[in-house]
Amino acid sequence: MLDQMTVASLFDAAWYFETYLSDIQDCDPWEHFRQVGAAAGFDPNPMFSVSWYLRRYRDVTGSGLDALADYLSRGAMLGRDPGPLFNTRWYLASNPDVAAAGVNPLQHYLSNGWHELRDPSPVFNTAWYFASYPAAAAAGFDARIHYFERGAFLGYSPCPLFESQWYMDTYPELAAEKINPLLHYLTEGVERGFDPSPHFSTLGYLESHPEVAASGENPLVHHLANEPPQNRTSVHAAVGLPAPLSRAAVADVRALIEAMSAIEPDLAALPKPLETLAVATWFAPDRCTAAWRRLYLSIYELPQRLVFVGAIDNAPELAALLKDTSGTLIIETDAQVVSTAELLPSHTQWRSLSEFAVELDAEDRIRLATALVNGLQPAALLVWGSRIGWEMLARHGRAFRSNTALFGAFASAPEISAVDLLRSYFRSCISVISALYSADEQELRRFAALFGLPSSEYWKLRDLKKCWEDRDFFAQIGAPQ
Repeated sequence: MLDQMTVASLFDAAWYFETYLSDIQDCDPWEHFRQVGAAAGFDPNPMFSVSWYLRRYRDVTGSGLDALADYLSRGAMLGRDPGPLFNTRWYLASNPDVAAAGVNPLQHYLSNGWHELRDPSPVFNTAWYFASYPAAAAAGFDARIHYFERGAFLGYSPCPLFESQWYMDTYPELAAEKINPLLHYLTEGVERGFDPSPHFSTLGYLESHPEVAASGENPLVHHLANEPPQNRTSVHAAVGLPAPLSRAAVADVRALIEAMSAIEPDLAALPKPLETLAVATWFAPDRCTAAWRRLYLSIYELPQRLVFVGAIDNAPELAALLKDTSGTLIIETDAQVVSTAELLPSHTQWRSLSEFAVELDAEDRIRLATALVNGLQPAALLVWGSRIGWEMLARHGRAFRSNTALFGAFASAPEISAVDLLRSYFRSCISVISALYSADEQELRRFAALFGLPSSEYWKLRDLKKCWEDRDFFAQIGAPQ
């Protein structure tokens, strides 16, 4: 016998009230569902479709259990899906921590999974959705809710192989009835042989995979669930289409439109369709993908200068140096506890790696730092008392400097002095950086001589106050002199 708390965990009172307002009237939503709604076939949340579940699993009818009770008592363990929008087996396979915990997969997704940017199904790629449509990320909604309430009707797509606007244009009866295109494809369109995009043939796939046709599984879901991870988010590589635009490219186009709108008024209408373009997100470290997704999607303004600092609260000299933080993103790399950043000027854009995942080890942090430089490609990078930043430069500095000017500062990191930090990385990094700053240039020169700096490289040793001067870090993008 299921306890009511377990059943209630999958009940969305606000959604239920809004959906069945005319039936509920003055009743409490939960009491109405318990006494009337469950037996009447009302859905307890937008991810659970009672009618779909009963059609799919015909043995439930006559078992003495309603659809929700069946799913909670045995359905999830049997790998049954609660509706077309949630894939039970795939969710558990994609999230082994959830499987190991033994919790109900749908319950986990509704309570924690969507916050953690986990995908409910192969056909809904949360990170891709937010990266492709920054306006959706800025709205602050769960990606799935944003898509079903707004995104689909703006032409947004839930994954690269399902194109909402193309689907509505190809099957115009949907637009007239205001039917969500993805939901229609999963419940009706696939049975009618509709294609989800011009790059995927429903009937062609079923002909090529008769076992899928025999099982009744959705061909698009099967394809995405069985594709290697690197191919799920990029149909372009598979079908030879041009690669999706980078965030930097979209930002450049938007800036050009704004600059030229005064001359050509018709350009003013372009930013809206620009938001529907797919935007690429490339670098996701294997062991910390969730942290990378959260970090990357939290950055809405492309920085032109990037600063890696070990611990922000331990770097008052850096805070005092920041005359103008526009175009600058500060990343706290080493600190295990997120800094207060009280010393930074107001409106400074900063992030701490520790706020995006617990128990990140050094390798995780190095991978996140590397992904940021690769993904954002700033004009300049300054490493300030960051052991993670110096290690990253030692490994990848030669590759980075083709696109980004690299700078360093003689400063201590958490639990390591400036001298020890310099001793560890001086020889491996001095050749790839454009300048090394210190509040005491003479002291820096003494240490450089001790570490065997070639005479041809002494010009790189500079006073910290020169950071704002021509050809130095803050001047790399034309910052105020």
